[in-house]
Amino acid sequence: MIGRQQAEKIADKHVASLDDPGPGYHLSRRDPVVVDPGWYFDYTIVCDLNVPEAEQEQFAGAFGFVVDKHTGLVSEISYHSWVDLGLAFRDKPYGD
Repeated sequence: MIGRQQAEKIADKHVASLDDPGPGYHLSRRDPVVVDPGWYFDYTIVCDLNVPEAEQEQFAGAFGFVVDKHTGLVSEISYHSWVDLGLAFRDKPYGD
């Protein structure tokens, strides 16, 4: 069984393997949430530019990903999967 600390290491490696969303921005992740298949992580996009939030670029994509608690495999999560995981009670990622 994969614990939180190991899931976070897998998550960090996964996020580091992805392309940046655009010049001056990079992907990160939020703290994990326990879900039935394992550990769920929201993606977050960090702006490295010195511009007000209202002027920052807007991006779309998967809400987040799950690190399977048995295998450590990463699965991208769409909106429908996000709802199915019981995460709909939370605020949507990115404040949508």
